Amino acid sequence: MDYRELISKFAESCGIDGSQIFDEYGVASIMADATTLSFVELPSTRQIVTLAPVADKPADDGGRLYEALLEAHYLGRLTEGAAFSLSPEGQIVLYRRDALAELDVAAFAEVVEGFLNLVDEWRGVIGAYRPDAPRTVEEPPPEGDGNFHFIQV
Repeated sequence: MDYRELISKFAESCGIDGSQIFDEYGVASIMADATTLSFVELPSTRQIVTLAPVADKPADDGGRLYEALLEAHYLGRLTEGAAFSLSPEGQIVLYRRDALAELDVAAFAEVVEGFLNLVDEWRGVIGAYRPDAPRTVEEPPPEGDGNFHFIQV
């Protein structure tokens, strides 16, 4: 199954019109609870990247937090193989890569559910390092925005 077909069928299994979730670059975005999940295809490796913001970049240097995130990366032991990055918009993002060849809609739904749980878990961990900073909870986009659709997982 190719990327667009997988994402479209997954969206449809959640009650979303799968033909309406892709932007002009092929990135698909949906809202799951209060989290924006984005999906990106890496055609050269036949992988799909699932990503979500977990927190805003710390206002200070974030030394202790970044150290904890790097330690969690070590062999993927605390991230279940996912990784953290800093987006150009200044958000700490959690992402994972999966081989498209190994996924059908049911398997992908399990990946997404596990990933959402991991995002929630890490939001709590990051909040413990930054008790003064609010957790990143995104406001749903305005009604009628064709790039976002809501699912309940």
